[in-house]
Amino acid sequence: MFENQFNSILSNLDEVKTSSAANQTFFKQFKKQVVAIIQKSEHPEQTEKQVKDHLTQINLLLENINSTQENESIKKKIQKLIQQLFNLELVQALNLNLTGISELHLNYHIGDLIILPTTAPNATLCDWMSRDISKLHSTIEKVGNVIKITQGPRKHVGIFKNKVILFLPLDYTGFITIRNESDQIYGANLHSDCMVDITSITGNVLLNNFHVKRLQADLTSGNILLTNCQAQDIHVNTHSGNITTINVKDTKPDAETLLTSTSGNIKLDDFSTNRLVIETKSGNIHAESLFKSDCDFSTFSGNIKIYNLTNSGNIRSNSGKIKLTLSPNFNEILKVKTILSPIKITVDDNFPLQFHAKGKLAAITLPLDAILFDNSNYDKIDGYLIDEKASASIYLESEHGTIDVMTEN
Repeated sequence: MFENQFNSILSNLDEVKTSSAANQTFFKQFKKQVVAIIQKSEHPEQTEKQVKDHLTQINLLLENINSTQENESIKKKIQKLIQQLFNLELVQALNLNLTGISELHLNYHIGDLIILPTTAPNATLCDWMSRDISKLHSTIEKVGNVIKITQGPRKHVGIFKNKVILFLPLDYTGFITIRNESDQIYGANLHSDCMVDITSITGNVLLNNFHVKRLQADLTSGNILLTNCQAQDIHVNTHSGNITTINVKDTKPDAETLLTSTSGNIKLDDFSTNRLVIETKSGNIHAESLFKSDCDFSTFSGNIKIYNLTNSGNIRSNSGKIKLTLSPNFNEILKVKTILSPIKITVDDNFPLQFHAKGKLAAITLPLDAILFDNSNYDKIDGYLIDEKASASIYLESEHGTIDVMTEN
């Protein structure tokens, strides 16, 4: 029972360096716990089938990250998270019938919370603990069409570790709200029309291959990492935590994706949306390979770096530096404005471009082959590169910072 699934999981954990005898000890301990859960169940055969499905989903998660070009640090985090489960005790498995349920609320204080899909008709919530303390088990309250899941009250209980796994059916289309004070929230491989709202105080959030209808996250000091994620609406806010996205897509045709932070940095690689709005106060903004995105970026003192910019943009800063590289396919209008900071724009050599640069006390540097128009306004320069009627056009303005437009092969 479960031996094939368990051994497959262990084989996909790079960090497992224990002997086969130790692995068998892990398995016997795990099997003993699961058998006890099945025996207590009102429907043992159904519960056994669900456990097999859950182990299959965990193994599928490991196989996916091992077979794709995941960031190595992400891969290690996921493997470590799964490996730690088998050092804990499965103290409770709750079966949740979500028929008629439109809202699912999870409220946790400490411990990692993991969300994975299941092909079973019902959701399952599993409590894993380093020692079984019944007062700390998750409790369920159903009010109308709402299910509330709450972690037991936290006390000083010495050295104590716990993890919670929620296996969510793929056909669940309601709201799921998650409140977590510390430790990590991790979700993977969920392809559902549900709407996810995450709030975390100090814990980090890691979502991998997460395709949902709506994704909203609000973090205080924790970091959030999104990899291979999709949603029709994406709103993420942090205070001092960082926002990192890799291969993320907002699928709604007229979507406006909003990413904001106070002092946390925002880094994007391979992001696709109709309109991308990013706001920070002192956090840096770093972006590369933005697709189909009308960019609206603003910061007070953070630096902005964008590589391979293809679409139109409105980029503003007070004292943070702005450095942009335009894609050879850029044929839009770009507006960049600063107060104190320098602006640097790099384009390919022989790139047709109209430019309009304005600086009250700013030094303006242009390529040697730039053609300038007559202008009676001493602090403004208009002109073009290669083609006077080029479709690509940039408007650059800085009151006290320098403005540089450079070409490179």
